[in-house]
Amino acid sequence: MRVWRNFVGQAINAILEFMETNTTKKERILSAVAYVPFPPLFLVPLLVGRDDSFVEFHGKQGLIVFLAWFALWILSNVPIIAIIAYAGFVALIVAAVIGFVQACLGKRWELPLLGRYAKKIRL
Repeated sequence: MRVWRNFVGQAINAILEFMETNTTKKERILSAVAYVPFPPLFLVPLLVGRDDSFVEFHGKQGLIVFLAWFALWILSNVPIIAIIAYAGFVALIVAAVIGFVQACLGKRWELPLLGRYAKKIRL
């Protein structure tokens, strides 16, 4: 219950602080969309926001979330590894939700474990 309350509190704070950052509303919306894995909406910020480093940062992380999601989906078909894959799905959902909220807040938040791979992507 406490986790849910914290999430709702962060979402409300994101709405209240929406206009208090250096990023525009369009940049924050494009960045937040990157964390929605299906359909692969990470392509929208990567194609539309190529000239903006904030949007590109979150677009690259959205790409990594999608690739990790796809890899976990493949691994979930292997009986022994499926349990680990399902735990990975839960962790990935939590990370994507946090990334979505941070993008709405206009903040750069690096994904744990996966963020370093997003930095290596050259477009």
